[in-house]
Amino acid sequence: MAKETAKKMWWHKEENIEDGFMRHPSDSIEWKSLNERYPTFSTELRNVQLGPKCPGNDIDIYLQPMVEELNELWNGLETYDAYSKSNFLLRVALLWMINDFPAYGNLSRWSTKGKFPCPFFHKDTRSISFRSKLCYLGHRHFLPTNHPWRRN
Repeated sequence: MAKETAKKMWWHKEENIEDGFMRHPSDSIEWKSLNERYPTFSTELRNVQLGPKCPGNDIDIYLQPMVEELNELWNGLETYDAYSKSNFLLRVALLWMINDFPAYGNLSRWSTKGKFPCPFFHKDTRSISFRSKLCYLGHRHFLPTNHPWRRN
């Protein structure tokens, strides 16, 4: 590992400001939750938490080798840190992926089409058939009761 890269791997612990604002992914609830759930992972400051970009419809082709590599890297890989001039066991975790609803369907193998596209509401998804299309209703009920769009 190059000296500059190794030095930056310490930043989230040594120079991060804990003021309630999200300035770095290490300030996120997900990062902190991973650290709490896997304390052996979080004790090594140089371990990596990834958030890759989704490759679209080829997600299954993309993920297969990535899953194999992540499994291998979760167990650890002996790495040299040029900044501290020492070896350490580097581990990697996939923290989150951000994608649209069709990509979510490809990733989770959930059908995001048809009468029950919502994995959360499933059979409680409100939909009606209009000609040959399905229309999904009730999405505004998540808004506060006094929100102007709720009755619009």
